[in-house]
Amino acid sequence: MMEFNEIQNLWKKQGADKIKFSQQKIDDMINQIEKQRKTNLISIISATIGCIPAMIGMIALMFLLPDRSFLFYGSLIFMTLVVAGTLAFTWHKYFQWGNQSHIESSQSYIDQTLKKLETQKMMSNKVMPIYMVLLIIGFNVYFLDVLSDESQFRRILSHGLITIGMPIFYYFISFIEKKRQKKEVDPLIKSLKEWKSELDSELDSELDKDSSTINKY
Repeated sequence: MMEFNEIQNLWKKQGADKIKFSQQKIDDMINQIEKQRKTNLISIISATIGCIPAMIGMIALMFLLPDRSFLFYGSLIFMTLVVAGTLAFTWHKYFQWGNQSHIESSQSYIDQTLKKLETQKMMSNKVMPIYMVLLIIGFNVYFLDVLSDESQFRRILSHGLITIGMPIFYYFISFIEKKRQKKEVDPLIKSLKEWKSELDSELDSELDKDSSTINKY
């Protein structure tokens, strides 16, 4: 992540060295941004550790249980692709988080950080529910084959547990995550927006002064 001196140098390149900011305030925000990046990394690593064995298990089942129906193989392939695709998308977004090579100004630093934080919230609040729905569909199709010889009561019970149990589990995980976002991410987004607004206001003021000076001549 960019350090305070690097951000300060960006301001100077823009002719904004007269703008006064609290170094402590900026350091605190940068530390919070770094904390969010590390928290995100830990979450992704934990999800990867949990999902890779699951994917290996689903692939193994396709070879260990031959002569099953299309529903069996189709559901396993479908769930494997859903899990792999979600992990790939999540890692892609994480690596974008750490890419600062395209940042050329303090405003772009703030803009990109805001975009990453809001994308992180979007993935948690919108992408993950879609992921959960797709997995529920996959598991239900899988059980259509696996439980085809079981009693109707057992089939209904199994489908009900999957269809109701997984959303309940997701609800509790989501509740914890939203509570964390409200405590850590939302205040950081608010501070960054205030910082950007202050910076833009000061820069506009400096440009107006320069314009007035030029017009005098």
